[in-house]
Amino acid sequence: MKRILTAMITVLILVSYMGHTQGTEADIAFFEFYESIAIRDAQLEATLEFTSEEDESDYWRDQLNFEKRLKKEMYRAYKTYIFFKRKAYQEHQKECDIIAYHGNGYNNKALFYEVHGMNASLEQADVTKNTGILPSMASKY
Repeated sequence: MKRILTAMITVLILVSYMGHTQGTEADIAFFEFYESIAIRDAQLEATLEFTSEEDESDYWRDQLNFEKRLKKEMYRAYKTYIFFKRKAYQEHQKECDIIAYHGNGYNNKALFYEVHGMNASLEQADVTKNTGILPSMASKY
């Protein structure tokens, strides 16, 4: 009877561990997905040229709606998105005078990402604690 109980406990521990490690892999994929979207969006926004102020206003309104919906529905995804969007904007600012070459919408979003992305990254542990992101992922950028 003790052998069966020991075997059952061992199996339960292994299954539990396997489930935990698979969850970690799923979390990594989850964060990498929103990281890639943030970087892709930032690169697109750096190259956008609008034909009118109305087009520019519409784009940034849509972007704001996307971020609000993401924040409301998946807060961890939102924090990841904002964190990596800030990083991508910072990289672009190293090469570009954004005030001279981008419109008001871009400049306002750059300021937004600087402030809110910084809140997500004041310290590495803050990003990992609030979003579930792995410390190794937060430190690679």
